[in-house]
Amino acid sequence: AAFEPEPPEPEPPPAMAPVAAGRDNPNRSLPERWRAAVDSVKATSVRHGTALANGRLLSMKAGEIILGFPPTAAFHKAAVTAAAGKSTVDAALASHFGRPVKLTIQDVAQAQEAHGLGMSISEQDSHSRATHEKSTEGKVRSHAAVRSILKMLGGEIEHIQVYEPERPPAVLTDMPTTPDD
Repeated sequence: AAFEPEPPEPEPPPAMAPVAAGRDNPNRSLPERWRAAVDSVKATSVRHGTALANGRLLSMKAGEIILGFPPTAAFHKAAVTAAAGKSTVDAALASHFGRPVKLTIQDVAQAQEAHGLGMSISEQDSHSRATHEKSTEGKVRSHAAVRSILKMLGGEIEHIQVYEPERPPAVLTDMPTTPDD
């Protein structure tokens, strides 16, 4: 009598994949939490994350986010509200917050800033960049070495190109705070 192996047991049906614990930190301020959520969406889809960054956060409560888009951000609003965009954004936000999130989109006036949290992330970044460029240009023009060279060579500064604002240094908690010189 030949030995026949038993047929393998059927695999159990795959369970619905639970949404992993979210990356949201409720101890952070609302603007920081929203920026982190937008960054998570950007990691999934740069286009949709950028579109969210152009919306003004009006409200963010447990399980619901209300964004306002001014008329100048109609293109970004369309990217978020289109069927494919909505599913991408909803999935990325659910992954970030660890649960499904209802995203409500509203139209807001271009000048409306007092309601909600004010400017969009994109507007904040643009304002910050412009402020940094203006401040850097002033520092360069008034720097003693630059003024001395201009006086010596007899020239003038026509344009100053600022490439990127200085990034704050990374805080390394496991490194000693004083050099070992």
